[in-house]
Amino acid sequence: MSAIVFKDKVPHWNVTEVTAYPLEINQNGKSTRVNVFLAPYTPAALKEVLQKNTAGYKREKRDVEIVQEDKSIYASLCDDYFVKIGNATGTPEQQKAWLDKRPEIKPSIVECSFGGLRIDRQEDSDESPVLDIGADLSGAVKVYQELFDEAANKTVKVNMAHNYAHPTEAQYRDYRSSRRNRFIRKTSVWTITESHGTLDKLYDAVVTSVDGVLVHGNPCDQQSKSSWVQHIPLWHKLWIVDQIFGEIVEKNG
Repeated sequence: MSAIVFKDKVPHWNVTEVTAYPLEINQNGKSTRVNVFLAPYTPAALKEVLQKNTAGYKREKRDVEIVQEDKSIYASLCDDYFVKIGNATGTPEQQKAWLDKRPEIKPSIVECSFGGLRIDRQEDSDESPVLDIGADLSGAVKVYQELFDEAANKTVKVNMAHNYAHPTEAQYRDYRSSRRNRFIRKTSVWTITESHGTLDKLYDAVVTSVDGVLVHGNPCDQQSKSSWVQHIPLWHKLWIVDQIFGEIVEKNG
């Protein structure tokens, strides 16, 4: 089954299928647009990789140095979930061998799958302003990602909406406690750590349905939540939870 499924001419992302991500690869000073096919990352594999992530800051007197993450940690995901480069010569095995000789490309392939998810800030200016009295009880995070549709041989924009119930105070506290700062004396660096398991559970608890997303070809509606919620990609969940709880943190921080 294809990762891109059209329903009433609207593209939906079947997230349990191999997906093609558009990416620019530089070779010999020339940029080439390719479509890299990756199998869905399992939550356990992604959590294991993210646990290796280090980010934070180093303060010396009045100077603050940002400690960047080690992007090489993503290479293992590329090794384990790479399927093929759609518009490249050679077999998938030859393509993988080519990537093995260029390990610096592997993290960018994985980052492309993460970084392609974006917030949809478009507003319907044609609609008349209406007071939504249910806004404090529920909401939706609208996002989109551009993916390559192999059947249509073109890149399509998939619009998605993660619908959620308003978090409880206890869930808000869980979100606040999911990130902690830690001082490493040997390096004089403050690092920021995340409890990805907590963020995963918060998504499962507050999100009720997802528009524009399919799991094994089936819609992610409220009635069948137990059958699809565990298949939503973890990196979607982490990003969406930040969007849902971020506004609450700003209001209550």
